[in-house]
Amino acid sequence: GEQSRATVARLLDHAAQLAEAPDQVEAAKMEGKTPVVAHSQVTILEEFTSLVDRCTAKRMAVGLMNITRRRHLRNIVLLSCQDDFVGIGRVEPDWLFECHNSRLLRFQQKHLEDWETKASATEVW
Repeated sequence: GEQSRATVARLLDHAAQLAEAPDQVEAAKMEGKTPVVAHSQVTILEEFTSLVDRCTAKRMAVGLMNITRRRHLRNIVLLSCQDDFVGIGRVEPDWLFECHNSRLLRFQQKHLEDWETKASATEVW
């Protein structure tokens, strides 16, 4: 749990630094290194919380929202087979794609309520 949380925190910190200083992206490329954030400034966290216990997953979600708000990070995409970390006070996404029923939900309000039954969620697909 702690190792996963630390890894996510390091990746987000690095993404924030690159977003704040785009010249660092070019410097990393010049050194032959692959920058974590590409020119599009999208950060993808694959298997987010998939390999940790559910209590740790919820703490990671809270931490993710805290750092994204504090550092004004945008364009973060989470990929996970779990959804228990989505909700008010946890991860509050702009949109959510449910693979099991091929449904894309876009959330209209700033705060997310129960996303399975919320009337403000609109089905796009």
